[in-house]
This record gives sequence, structure tokens and C-alpha cells, in this order.
Amino acid sequence: MDQIPTPATLCSLCFPFFFSAFTPKTRLAAYVRGQYFGFVRRVHTELDAVVRAVSRAGVRTKFTFRAVGAGAEQVLSGMLDTGAGVDTHPPISGGATIRIDDGRSLRFSFGAPSTLVAHLSQATLAVSSIPQLTQLLHNETEQALLRRICATGSALTEDVNGAWFVDLLMGRAVGRWEGCLLNFKIAFAEDATIRCAASWLYRASGRSETTTMLFTSDANEAQGKLFDWLNWTVQEALGILS
Repeated sequence: MDQIPTPATLCSLCFPFFFSAFTPKTRLAAYVRGQYFGFVRRVHTELDAVVRAVSRAGVRTKFTFRAVGAGAEQVLSGMLDTGAGVDTHPPISGGATIRIDDGRSLRFSFGAPSTLVAHLSQATLAVSSIPQLTQLLHNETEQALLRRICATGSALTEDVNGAWFVDLLMGRAVGRWEGCLLNFKIAFAEDATIRCAASWLYRASGRSETTTMLFTSDANEAQGKLFDWLNWTVQEALGILS
């Protein structure tokens, strides 16, 4: 009895003939597109890691990711185009957007084979490597959270004429009012969690004291959300002087 060929055997027999139908130009195009999708997966991994870290801290985020801007039919048609070697299809491209706390948006566009551009509020920046992307994401996210900390702190300390600002050089949010100086600093840990350190220096009865507190997003069940913890921390600093 003749054996029925398995799907794997059929693929191994048919693929050389199928691939030979491609012209050199369309073979190159297919290779470039394959590179692109591998690149896009790495980009998605980095963006998703930041979104997860911010979400675990209880901060609202909205993440949209479109690997291919054109329709799937167009991409498949371009890959299977075995015409006279003329590729009439536009290069594959896509985009992604991260919106943090209904405020700052980070927008990215990417194209084949591995072009990545960050569209920031202050500039458009070409990103040449995944480590550069990671650092950019961390910097932009930290600044967005620090600005929100300043806005919240200003509202909480309005009665004591609190003044708040973001110190970009030191990467911190600073609040001050009579008798107290309060600092918040945010950082991403290696385990993809967000850490926020708060320290305040207060002067009372001729003496100065410093207190430090730490928020970690992986412990948010016990500490609550980042901005709940911020509220409690500012109230604690205000209570010392009351």
C-alpha cells in the first residue's frame, strides 16, 4: 500500500517550486517584509512592557498598535506578486500610540525593514535601536507622571500656597511651601515595575528632619494606586506641620 505523504512532506516538495515562482525582486521584497515583522514584534514587546508597568501602578493608559497600516489583502498581494518584477505596492508601515493618564500621548511610526520614528510633543526623533527606544519610553513616561504629580500636589497644597515644578535635570517633581520641601522621583526597575521615592525636608522648632517613603507598583494591592499613595504622602507631609 502506498503511503500518504504528510503535510510536512508536501511542503518540503512543493516549497522549492513555489519559491522559484518569485522573481529576484519579489524574493527580496518578501525577505524585507519578514525582517519587518520580526522588528515590529520587538517594538511591541518594549511598548507593552511600559504599558503594563504603568497600568500596574494604577495609572490609566490606552495602547493602540497597528503592525500594518495597509490592509492585509494588500500585504499578501504584494508578497505573492510574481509579475514582471515590478513591485507596485507601497512599503509596509504601521504605527502605535500610548496615551498616559488621559494626558500625554507617545506616537510611533515604523516601516520596513526596521525604521522607527518617535513623534513627540517637542520633536520628531529617529530611533536607531531597541535600547534607545526603551530609554526614550522610560524618560517620556517618567516626565508624564511627574507632571501629573505636580498638578495633583498643587491642588492638595493650595491652602498653604504650595509651589510645584518638574526638575528635568534631576528627573524629579518638587513641591515646596513654608517649612517643607517635598521631592518625588520615579524610575523603572529592571523587573519592569515602577518605583516612586518621596522624600521631604521640614523645619520646625529650630530643627530639620528628612523623611523618605517608597512606592512600588508590584506592591500596589497593599499601597493602592500611585496617585492614591501620592495623595496620602502629601497629606502626611502637610500633617507634620499642622
